[in-house]
Amino acid sequence: MSTSARLLLRAENALTGSGSFAPALGTKLAVVCARAALEEIAILRLRTHLVSNPAALTMKSRLICLRTLEPAFGKRASYAWWALSRASHYHAFELTPTQAEATHLVGLVRQLALTA
Repeated sequence: MSTSARLLLRAENALTGSGSFAPALGTKLAVVCARAALEEIAILRLRTHLVSNPAALTMKSRLICLRTLEPAFGKRASYAWWALSRASHYHAFELTPTQAEATHLVGLVRQLALTA
């Protein structure tokens, strides 16, 4: 099982309550794991196109490359990255992501993994 698949499984388990997390922590863990999975998916996708090591690039650079090489995939990956980054950062004045939001974002990363 690949790293991204394991991370997505952990995210899905956190959402279903398989872990011993409070609901708010479960959704936060899910989006952090989905974000890490998306990073791995981007690296794997770029390895088919680039000669250099895509793991050495920043995620922003990876997304720019993906949008250039595969516009449809890159656009969806960029949206997912933005949404996951926003949901995973902690700000005292913002609410944590809801179960529905986290489920949607994890599902989006799952779809990207299936097309990778």
